[in-house]
Amino acid sequence: MLCLDWVCGGQWNRMVSFLTNFVNSLRQSNVHVVVFFNGAFEDDRFVEWVQKQEETRNRANAVIYLN
Repeated sequence: MLCLDWVCGGQWNRMVSFLTNFVNSLRQSNVHVVVFFNGAFEDDRFVEWVQKQEETRNRANAVIYLN
């Protein structure tokens, strides 16, 4: 792995471990998963995504700075 665990604070290995366990559980249960991406690379969707990120950031800043 290029990203050592200590560089990422342990999150990388924890995420990989979780996903491995999750996928193995699905396979054992004979569950098939389909993943759809919402098309964030489409120009209109990307603009919408940027706006939502800005709204979320503004809301978080408002909460933080109120205290």
